[in-house]
This record gives sequence, C-alpha cells and structure tokens, in this order.
Amino acid sequence: EQEMLARTAAFSAQPPTEALNEIMAGAWERERQLVENTIAENEHNRGSIRGGLFFKHYWKKQTEKLFDPAKN
Repeated sequence: EQEMLARTAAFSAQPPTEALNEIMAGAWERERQLVENTIAENEHNRGSIRGGLFFKHYWKKQTEKLFDPAKN
C-alpha cells in the first residue's frame, strides 16, 4: 500500500499518463486477486441455516431465489 501511495503521489497534479494507467491496472489486478483468494479460502465456510423448521425452509427458498432469478 505504501509503495502504491508513493508511486501515485507524483501524479496527483498531472493529467493521466501511461505510467498512471499501469499503476491503476496493477491496483485492479491486486484487488481481483484479493477477492478471488478470499472467496477460495472461505468456500468451505458456507454455514448452515439454523432455527426452526419453518425458518429453515423459508430462508432456503429465499437463498434459492437469490441465486436463481428464474424462480422469482
């Protein structure tokens, strides 16, 4: 983070340049990697629906609707 701040400080008063575009592309790539790694690390932590039978059924259906728009 400090490295990125130091690299971008020089560009704050200038119009976008090729170097700034490279910095932005690198930042987007790092963010994409962070999101993918976080999802991969937590894939097994899906959790379970707790509560009474009615609420389990209700939330299971709501989750299905969320991930399958055709069911709406």
